[in-house]
Amino acid sequence: MPLSQMPFLYYASDDLQRRLGRDLPVAAAAAVRTLLLRRKSVEVACLQLEYKGAPIVFSSRIGKQGDIILEMEMGDPRLALREVEEDQLRDAELDMREKLRVEPRQRRGRKV
Repeated sequence: MPLSQMPFLYYASDDLQRRLGRDLPVAAAAAVRTLLLRRKSVEVACLQLEYKGAPIVFSSRIGKQGDIILEMEMGDPRLALREVEEDQLRDAELDMREKLRVEPRQRRGRKV
């Protein structure tokens, strides 16, 4: 697990590590800066930025010890400026579960 000199941890996919090489810690710092400049929640399900021409998508969460943990991988240039916060993801999941909840089927006039 690569550690930086800053108070956060990051994990990067093999593709991203190959693409950025030694620039990976700087890209991780850029991701944290992007996260903080939003002035919203620090926990993000999906946020994308571009670093040296490479689209980077990342998620962030708060670890048990209060540190920021980033998970980073190669992004999709078509999805630039997309962001999904953790609470939005949870709400969408609850909505979907509600929609999928089906009343018991009735057979030949009887309730099952």
